[in-house]
Amino acid sequence: MISNILSRVTWRPGIGDPNLFGWITVAAYFLAAIFCFFAAGYRADPENAEAGRETPFFWYALAFLLIGLGINKQLDLQTLFTQIGRIIAKDQGWYGTRRIYQREFIQWMIGGGLIAMALVFIWVGLKSFPHAAAFLGIIFLFCFVIVRAASFHKVDQLLKISLKGSLNLNHTLELGGIAFIALAALFYRALRRR
Repeated sequence: MISNILSRVTWRPGIGDPNLFGWITVAAYFLAAIFCFFAAGYRADPENAEAGRETPFFWYALAFLLIGLGINKQLDLQTLFTQIGRIIAKDQGWYGTRRIYQREFIQWMIGGGLIAMALVFIWVGLKSFPHAAAFLGIIFLFCFVIVRAASFHKVDQLLKISLKGSLNLNHTLELGGIAFIALAALFYRALRRR
C-alpha cells in the first residue's frame, strides 16, 4: 500500500519558495536559530547558584526546530504530505467531502494551538517570560505551518492577501512568529547577563 501511494506522488525536492520573501523567511529562521544557540550557550555568573540549575536543552531544541522549519520552507515538505493525504482520500473515497475534514482539522489546530498557548503561558509564563514567549512563538509557527499544509482553499486565499507590494499575510504571520522567538532568545540572554 505504501509503495503504491509513493509511486503516485509527484512532489520532488526543490526550491519551494524562490522569491525574495521566501529567502528572507529562510534567513530569518536561521538567524533566530543562531539567537537560540547564543541563549543556550550563555552562562551567567558562576557564583550564582541558580545558574547551574538551568539547562540549555530548551534553547538548543528550539534552535534545531527552527533550522528544520527553515529547511522545510524551501523543500516544501508539507506539499509532499498534502499529496499523500490527497491520494489516500481518493483511494478511500472521501476526497469529494475533503472540505469538511479540512475545515474541522483547521478548527482543531487553531483551538489546540490556542489551548496550548494558554497552558504554556500559565505553566511557564509565571516562571520565565522569555521561555513562555519562545514556547508561544514555536506553537504559533507549528500551527501555522500545519494549517497552511492542510491546503484549504479559503485559507490559501486569505494567506495570499497582499499587504504591501509582494509582502502578503503569509509572510507577515510566519516572519512574526520567527521574530517572536528571536526576541525571546535575545531577551533571555539579556536577562542572564544581569
